[in-house]
Order: sequence, then structure tokens, then C-alpha cells
Amino acid sequence: MFRGRHRGFSFIELFMYLAILCAFAGLMSISASSLSENADKVVAAEADELAMWLSDKMSEARLEDAVLKILVSKDPSGNAVLLMTWLSNPSRQSEKYTSSSVVIRNEEASSYSFTYDGRWQTMTLAMMFSVRPLPGRKAAMRIVTVSGAGYVRVRKN
Repeated sequence: MFRGRHRGFSFIELFMYLAILCAFAGLMSISASSLSENADKVVAAEADELAMWLSDKMSEARLEDAVLKILVSKDPSGNAVLLMTWLSNPSRQSEKYTSSSVVIRNEEASSYSFTYDGRWQTMTLAMMFSVRPLPGRKAAMRIVTVSGAGYVRVRKN
């Protein structure tokens, strides 16, 4: 019998090492794809939530023949903050919309103030917001648009 130094791995040891490595890589790819799917769901849900909030406020203005103003500003992280005030009813509380789970950007760079007249059902300056995943996550961007006639639409970009 040969009792020298054993150098290298046997074929079976090498095969087991590769099998464990492949299994680990497979698990990592599954978790990465589920993170991507989760980011897509978060972006889609937040875009739908923003569209619903805008639609609800414009519907309220329509029912009350009210005028509302939406001011768009940015928080310190660069995320859009929408502040809605009722011009025809100053005693009514202002409302704010922002998100910490996605990045919302005002795509109408030239304007940060929008007015909706419920009596005439018109929006002075159409609005367009992009809803993007947080940095470091991959997901499709959604676009929320409000036309001059007050129609709200969400589309995948």
C-alpha cells in the first residue's frame, strides 16, 4: 500500500463539491427572480394607489363643484410629495401623498402646480408622474398620467 501524501481531490469529492455549488447557485437565482417579481408588484401597486388617490380627489371635487390645487415638491431623498389643497373650501384640510416604497418623479419638469376645477372637470396642465423602484432593485417603471379632461391612466413603460 502506498502511504504518501494525498494530493488533490478524488473524482467523487470534486463531483460532490460541484453539485453543492450548483445547488447553491440555483437557490440564489430563484431568490433573485422572486425579488424582481416583488419589486414589480410594489411598483405596480404604488402606481395604482397614486392613480386611485388622484381619481378619488377629482371625483370629490366634481361632486362638490370644488376647485383643488396640487402642488408637487421633493423630499430630501428626491421623491415627489403631492400636497392637495381645496381652493373653494379653505376650511377643508389639505392632504398629502408620498411614498417610501418607490420613487415617484414629476415628469412635467416645467410645472409644479396643477389646478383641477370640479365644475368644468378640467385640469390646468396635464400631469405625468413616473413610479420607479427604489435604487438597487430592478422593476418596470409605471407612468401615471392625468389628462386635461381629468382622466387618470396607468401604463407600463
